[in-house]
Amino acid sequence: EKRRFISMEIDPNTLALMRSIKHLFDPHQLLNPGKVFPD
Repeated sequence: EKRRFISMEIDPNTLALMRSIKHLFDPHQLLNPGKVFPD
């Protein structure tokens, strides 16, 4: 599962930016909840 390793591949600042963009387009987490980013 990719989600376990994403923090090793992507630096924390970029990961935070990616989370903010996802939240902007999907504020209610309806699209693939819990699939991309670790909790």
